[in-house]
Amino acid sequence: MTVEITDTEARSSRTPVQAAGDITRRRPRPGRSRAAVVAAILLAVTCLLMVFPFVWAALASTKPTDVAFANPPVFSYTPTFTAYVDLWQTTDFYLYLINTMVVAVISTVVALLVGIPCAYALSRYGGIASVVLLILALVFRALPRFAVVLPMYDITRSLGIYDTTYAMAAALIVINQPFTIWLLRNFFAEIPREL
Repeated sequence: MTVEITDTEARSSRTPVQAAGDITRRRPRPGRSRAAVVAAILLAVTCLLMVFPFVWAALASTKPTDVAFANPPVFSYTPTFTAYVDLWQTTDFYLYLINTMVVAVISTVVALLVGIPCAYALSRYGGIASVVLLILALVFRALPRFAVVLPMYDITRSLGIYDTTYAMAAALIVINQPFTIWLLRNFFAEIPREL
């Protein structure tokens, strides 16, 4: 047995389609939209204020010396990159850059090699001892840097590494290790133990 449906029956059984204008939406409250606009304007102004010193320094680096230090500031000038050329040709800037990269790589790698096992142990085998160690780490981090300058000077001088990149890397490792352990401990604590 077959049932034939005519075209008019098929059209009448369909649900009606609403036009795009018929859809009712909740309108935002006027107070909320004004507050959002004010917040956006305040954030934009704050961002501009935060970026302004970097833009000013970048522009000043392309000014000739007499224009850069002019009072009042001069805004119409011909940009020049002679300061950058002088930096590379008349100073040992490349050595300073290499020293910075060596110190950064050494201190980061050693801080992670020491910090990862410590943080993992503190996050997995917690107890009162881990809380005490974390508090001690934060107390050490809160010490003023001047409190550790003299002992570090004595240690580096007695080891014969005073005024080297290794001494600088060691100082950064010692100063930043508590923060590294604290940060990584919180990271490992978020990972489920089942994994």
